Amino acid sequence: MTSFLKFFSLVFLLTLFSACNDSSPDKLVTSFSDDVNNSFLITNRSLQINVFENFDDGSQNNITNELIWSSSNESLATVTNGLIEAKSSLGMVVISYQSEALLNNGEPVVNSNIQLEVKDLLLLNIILSKIQVSLSVGASTNVIAYGLFDDGSTLDVSDSVTWVSENTSICSAQTGTIVGIGEGTTTVVATDGNITSAPVTVTVAKDFKAFSISANKYDFNVEQSITLEAKIINNNNQVLIFPNNSILWSSSDTAVISIDEEGIALALSEGNASITGSIKSDPSFTQSLSFFVITDTYMRLFKNSVEDSFPYSNQNTYLNLPTSLDSFTIKAVGKNYIITGLKVTSLDGTLISSSNAWFENLVEGDLIIQGQSRTFELKHNANEKELVYFFRINDATLSEFSAKYIELI
Repeated sequence: MTSFLKFFSLVFLLTLFSACNDSSPDKLVTSFSDDVNNSFLITNRSLQINVFENFDDGSQNNITNELIWSSSNESLATVTNGLIEAKSSLGMVVISYQSEALLNNGEPVVNSNIQLEVKDLLLLNIILSKIQVSLSVGASTNVIAYGLFDDGSTLDVSDSVTWVSENTSICSAQTGTIVGIGEGTTTVVATDGNITSAPVTVTVAKDFKAFSISANKYDFNVEQSITLEAKIINNNNQVLIFPNNSILWSSSDTAVISIDEEGIALALSEGNASITGSIKSDPSFTQSLSFFVITDTYMRLFKNSVEDSFPYSNQNTYLNLPTSLDSFTIKAVGKNYIITGLKVTSLDGTLISSSNAWFENLVEGDLIIQGQSRTFELKHNANEKELVYFFRINDATLSEFSAKYIELI
């Protein structure tokens, strides 16, 4: 069966629907832990706390951003997702975290109180945990910056110092995480005011064979923004996140979509535009994606297959559908919609009996509430080599509405 999708209105968008299944076996959480190693904070400095759930196979999962955080005295220190920001006042503060989920007795699954003293100390020196690192393009490693203070104490100051890469085309450095950008050797230091650490030498080797960019959606409204993600595949077939600021981003039509150096795309006007990303250190690795900007509410149609990829276009879109059964999902965005005008015809327009070709789980008058979805199937017993499936989407909020059709052949 030759198949195509034809859009009679630009408010209909076609997108790929896919799901990732976690095939790993169930793991048992045995305990929870955090990485707090200090009993004090330094005024006007920050400290990141991470909380982990520990599994029976020895692995961990960072749940810091899933917890509820609080400070006993926000004039001394505030906390957001584990990042503690000490103020200029001195004293004792308790930083607490707990899970939203509760046990049968009403107690949180995870709960801890961390008592910290805010001190006013003078930084004397910064010492890095490594003096030399080697990594491949796209890979990362962590270096800890320890601050030596005038009372003889040391504190992890990785989150509060400034990290500087001598050559940002070779590596980036932020809060102690060094990421390989391009082949070569450079140095990284940590600074705080007039104090600078001894450098760590960073050697980066080119070790990747594929590059891609992606987004979590490919259609958005004017004034909305999306952040693209860049990835590479190294020679060990590992998929690694690549820093967006190491990509050269461009838009085919900056009047429709703009894109900044961090890979954030902003919709400016209705239409189509392509976003291209290229690795700065090796522009031969490049990819483009098509995006569609709308100014209206719409019905979104999903093909329930991980094998078919639908380009975004206001032109006719062609794809190969299975011959016996097709499954789709529709979702109402912005409004309520009523499904009407369901029918199946042959290519010459001859109406096909509903006993020979029909919509499964989609009937005349179905109401799709804004934000809800409906999955339906196309079925047939017909001998026709080609069939056309019609349905109309009517705006449920208006007494009269310009009909918009989707044809499925």
